[in-house]
Amino acid sequence: MLEIETPVKTAIVNAYCDKCGGEMVRADNMTLCTFPPQYKYKCTDCDHVETSFNIYPATKVYDV
Repeated sequence: MLEIETPVKTAIVNAYCDKCGGEMVRADNMTLCTFPPQYKYKCTDCDHVETSFNIYPATKVYDV
């Protein structure tokens, strides 16, 4: 089987609070059973809670 390597750049994507700008971290390991599923995040500074369809921190890959 042929293997071909392609160089890529990666980035880490973090989520930040809309209210104060603090970092959002997973509030718990629960997944909301919506379609698509949602994940609960809590601000490390002001304790604001939000849900997202994305899991953070995320990894984004770019072609070189």
